[in-house]
Amino acid sequence: MPILLAVDSNCPRCISLLVKHGASTKSRNGQGLTALHTAVILRHLQAVEALIQNGADPMEPLKKNYRPIHIAAQVGSPVSHNCFDPLSVCRRYLLT
Repeated sequence: MPILLAVDSNCPRCISLLVKHGASTKSRNGQGLTALHTAVILRHLQAVEALIQNGADPMEPLKKNYRPIHIAAQVGSPVSHNCFDPLSVCRRYLLT
């Protein structure tokens, strides 16, 4: 899927362009990882930011309920500190 290739390349412009033209941020690879999960695992900060700005859900679960924010914490990624504002995530899910 093109959006997954854009994530692999850490290309935020490509991600934004693909989403603008209909690509889904919920696309999953063969292992069931979304584009955001993949970007977090690869520590591609620019891709993570672009995905979130284009509607990717940081609370989208995998099997076992792992979410991108959990993966970022496990791999010790700077992504967890720079992209996932806990207050905004809580507001988004508790107030809707």
